[in-house]
Amino acid sequence: MPDLFDFEVILTPAPDAEPAHVVVFFAGPEQITDAHITEALQKRLNNYILPDHVTFLVPDCHRTWIQEQCADKSSPIDTMAFLPVALSIQLLQAKFGRQTIQSIQSFHSHDGLKDGPLPDGSSSLCLISASTNCGLAKEWIKVNGAPPTRVATFLSFLADSESCTVLHTIEKPEDFESFAETESTEGRKLIRIHGERFVAQHTETRLLNISMGHLPEGLQSRFFSFMGKGLFSCFSQIPNRERFRTVQVDKDKLVRTSDFDQWFKKVLMEESPASTSLIIHDDDKASAKMAADALAFLQAKGLTCEVVSASMFDPKEKFHGSVIVVAAAAERGTLLLSISRRLRSAQQSGTRIYLVGALLGRSYELMAELAANLTQPPKGSRKYVIKPFIEIPAASLACNSHWHQEYKHLSRIITFDGAGVSELVKARIEAFDTAGANGLIDQAFWPSSYQTGQMKLTKGFAFAI
Repeated sequence: MPDLFDFEVILTPAPDAEPAHVVVFFAGPEQITDAHITEALQKRLNNYILPDHVTFLVPDCHRTWIQEQCADKSSPIDTMAFLPVALSIQLLQAKFGRQTIQSIQSFHSHDGLKDGPLPDGSSSLCLISASTNCGLAKEWIKVNGAPPTRVATFLSFLADSESCTVLHTIEKPEDFESFAETESTEGRKLIRIHGERFVAQHTETRLLNISMGHLPEGLQSRFFSFMGKGLFSCFSQIPNRERFRTVQVDKDKLVRTSDFDQWFKKVLMEESPASTSLIIHDDDKASAKMAADALAFLQAKGLTCEVVSASMFDPKEKFHGSVIVVAAAAERGTLLLSISRRLRSAQQSGTRIYLVGALLGRSYELMAELAANLTQPPKGSRKYVIKPFIEIPAASLACNSHWHQEYKHLSRIITFDGAGVSELVKARIEAFDTAGANGLIDQAFWPSSYQTGQMKLTKGFAFAI
């Protein structure tokens, strides 16, 4: 494959116009190939901070080939960077003298349809990146009264749908969960969309280097101080879901610990600006307490602001001023990203601070991606801030597969010869049977043969992540 080159430029069409950041890819005099596009959008584009436009430069000698590709309706679309796709359609139609798209708008999955039909939604061409069973397309035509012929889903597990045209059917991974997007890193996953960036699936680890680079400050000391306090449980089943959480935090207890209280006041003192006009909290009691404590702290400093829950926050009400978003716990950050999207249209000025009690991500890389999505400000503004009290990268199913395997093997032993099984094994099976939503609170490990109770982590235990 010929070398692919890239650079970024800032274009200002008029003295009073907003500057546009454009990332340009080109392969010299060679023809741009599918491999080039994949390399550009899946790898190179991650090196830039959310550009306004992405452009591929193609020599004029390849014009005939491009026209043939545009005329061939069977040509597959194999990218998920949809703003560049829409812009490319617009530019190509204009280039060849055809009536082009008048405007390009975006909506954010099901969240973008909660407020009713979009302007001109019934006559628009709707492009959906990926949908498990084309449910988003069905919702689109229901809300906007659009015909299915004007809706296209690029990637789906379905071969066809009554609600849209499916452009490409992908194989359903064996570990896929039907209730929601899978979070497993086991097996084979073909795509993953995190926040607003398309991220190629990480390959399986082949070489492991153990270092202190991913050890957050104070994690081990806090971990040992929390042991035996009932703050965390493990291997708990999520209600109405197949998946088990590796680590589950008791949010109400966490926000009432002295360590958390000291951290919360310290970060409010350091990060909360005088322009704060709104506090948004997650829809649970622990997060509501964080919001009430933040309000009391600001009022003691002579400031005042409004407090609203995430479910009651209306993006149609415009306001000026900074925002503090609080959540007692977060995993994928779906709610935080939803708040971030709604604030784009509602918040006219000011910064944002996200304060999270326990961030239980799937990996440090994914937690960093979440932070990057949340802290990206508009052009010319200072970067937003996210501060977690404690970070634990253990939300992946790979982190609790050993409990699944243990439970399965012990169950087989009971089935094969229940009468000959020791009381120790029977007690372990009973712990799994009764775990449920509470998890293995007091049975994370086997009973100890050295001391009373279960085995414990000794002082000096090292996390290898």
